[in-house]
Amino acid sequence: MGTRQYFVTGRLIDGTGAGMRRGAVIVAEDGLVTAVTDTRALPAGVDVVDLGRLTIVPALIDACADLGASPSVDACALSTAGGNGRDPRLTRRHIGYCRGHGVLGVVDTGGCVGEETRDSEHGLAAIRRAVTIPPPAHDGSGDIDDGAIVRLRLSPDVGDGMRAAPLPSLARLRRFVEAGNGRLVTAVANGRDAVALALAAGCQVIEQGYGMGAESLRLMAANGVAWMPELTRAKNGLDASAGGGSVCCRFTTRYVAPGEADADAERRWRALLESQATLLRHAAELGVPLVVGTGAGSRGILHGEAVSEEIKLFTKAGLGIEEAIRAASATPAAIFGMASLGPLVPGRAATFLAVKGTVKQLPRKIAYLDAVFIKGRRVL
Repeated sequence: MGTRQYFVTGRLIDGTGAGMRRGAVIVAEDGLVTAVTDTRALPAGVDVVDLGRLTIVPALIDACADLGASPSVDACALSTAGGNGRDPRLTRRHIGYCRGHGVLGVVDTGGCVGEETRDSEHGLAAIRRAVTIPPPAHDGSGDIDDGAIVRLRLSPDVGDGMRAAPLPSLARLRRFVEAGNGRLVTAVANGRDAVALALAAGCQVIEQGYGMGAESLRLMAANGVAWMPELTRAKNGLDASAGGGSVCCRFTTRYVAPGEADADAERRWRALLESQATLLRHAAELGVPLVVGTGAGSRGILHGEAVSEEIKLFTKAGLGIEEAIRAASATPAAIFGMASLGPLVPGRAATFLAVKGTVKQLPRKIAYLDAVFIKGRRVL
């Protein structure tokens, strides 16, 4: 029998979507949760890790980020980094930013762990992998989780506009899905036609999904297809137009001067964000599995910090903080095979964040981490 640990918490959100618990005790052995109980069940005289003034949440996951790309909107910075902002050194730096904001899992969409697309006409079948962020003392850039993920790009990113892209035939798309040999298939799809095509072909995760309509949500709920709404992309577009800036501050997703505001663009982005929030509320009511992904590494979307922004946008859309935390922990851990992350329930890793602040102050207070525990061991 290994060493048993008792973590006494002030407030616990376990990542399952259940309501917050006060005074819960996480019992762990050999880095795994064996029970979640309360102080009345504590054996007499045992040593405890006292987190009684803190809020405990599972480690967070960003299910859509490019670890090797710079989010800078400064053209000078991008040209210095190689035109598109790619520099192998950026990966380690961005992993550090993720870790500092409690993001210990990333599904990397970039070339640092990917392969070339296999269809130049439609940009289909790029391969990506899930990356678990190691502790700070780890020398590597991230531990690659088993299993590649097939990512189909049926639409441009919403930040690049809502223009229609040529769509492959359903038969051709199904061949790409089948060629995945059982691997998870996600699809970047915006608009009714692109999303309907992705669902008909058997894709298991829809990324972005702007303008897809309620019928697609009903199909997703009926078939257990997950949705990654990526509201941060639209919020980023809104900030760029309303803020009137061209340079992004390191410590915020907002743009700053110089620049001029674009009133027409502001109205368009605001309407797009509001319609996506409405779809998100409807998806939650229907029971569609929801996943937090940010597109970090895109212009103006910062690694790590953007996850808290996405969680905040989930709550502003009307979801409870417990639902939003589940979408950033348990759900993506299950979908993308991150076995070392996920909910704080028996049998799962005792990997969690200790946050200075109350539940009502989440997710903003996630930036003020008091401690990070990985498999029961404090690493921050």
